[in-house]
Amino acid sequence: MGVLKSIEHGFKRVAIGALSPLLRRGREELGVIDPARLSRLLLIRPEKIGDMMVSLPTVDGIRSAFPHLKLGLVASPYNYSLVKDDPRFDEVYLYKKKPQHDWSTFRRIRAAGYDAVVDMIANDSVTAVFLTQLLAPGQPRIGLGKIRYARYYDFVFDIRRGETGHIIDNTKLLLTAFGIDPVSVSGFAEPYVPATARQRAQRFVAGVRSPSTFLVGLNLSAGQPSRYWPFPKWIALTQAILAEDPLVRIVVLTTPDDRQLALDLQAACGDRVTPVEPGLSLVEAAAVIEQLDLLISPDTSLIHIARSWQRPVVGLYCQYRHNYKLWQPYQQGDGGVISESVFDVFGIAVDEVLATYQRVRATKVRTS
Repeated sequence: MGVLKSIEHGFKRVAIGALSPLLRRGREELGVIDPARLSRLLLIRPEKIGDMMVSLPTVDGIRSAFPHLKLGLVASPYNYSLVKDDPRFDEVYLYKKKPQHDWSTFRRIRAAGYDAVVDMIANDSVTAVFLTQLLAPGQPRIGLGKIRYARYYDFVFDIRRGETGHIIDNTKLLLTAFGIDPVSVSGFAEPYVPATARQRAQRFVAGVRSPSTFLVGLNLSAGQPSRYWPFPKWIALTQAILAEDPLVRIVVLTTPDDRQLALDLQAACGDRVTPVEPGLSLVEAAAVIEQLDLLISPDTSLIHIARSWQRPVVGLYCQYRHNYKLWQPYQQGDGGVISESVFDVFGIAVDEVLATYQRVRATKVRTS
């Protein structure tokens, strides 16, 4: 954790300690919430894209069981583009952590009169404590993975489960608060992709794919520096994949800042490598991923997007706190390549990724 983050975290802990007498404690006697008595439910997930993706199956479970509920969602600048037009939600609120913007948003949320709030942030969060108290005052609060601040929630579910359960299945435990069996709800929930985005993706793929083509996506971008796999290894992997099968074509995905990497990979490996079109939105990139036969990526949201389409994935993970057990490709028995380092993926060998790719492709993994 950086110095500034540490200072911010310490300040928040002091703040919640000082204000704790004003915060309402949870009610252990509340029992299962009867959704028939609710009309509006607020969901809080102001984090990253991957965090939102793994929450969508839980949202679908609520929406399917209780279609009468109006669902509001608090999103962040990171994941807002994924959900802003998603018909799962009746209202999507953008929380920027900027008071001049957020106070008007908070007033809108409070005026909507939500009957309960679900905090989907899967750990202790001072921000989440204050949001749940402020945005739906006096209403039932359901939380996930809370330990230090569990006393401020009416329902709390432990998501670590011995660090063996997948984050999607663990998040679905929230459904228990509404009397829904989590096992009965599918863990696959596709992102919303408008027709125009899907049409653009289909036009792009039509220019790359032939009827016999096996289309492999490579995501070179990773967000965090520790998740970037060394570029020479991407070149070596790409050359090995292309050499063993003349029917393979490679589609390269990157963030706009990393687009030169895609062009450099194409230059090094030839015309069977095609970068995606520049300027794609997140949902347009998701639509491209839907057209792939397999995706290779560091641990990013694109892995969860690919698995939501039930596309086979090879993912690169570090060992930090065994988080890879929570975040590996969903319901895919093989596909995770784990670094020996707890900090980064730099040391993962090309041969390890290639061997995993070969196994996953051979079995044509869709679901376990």
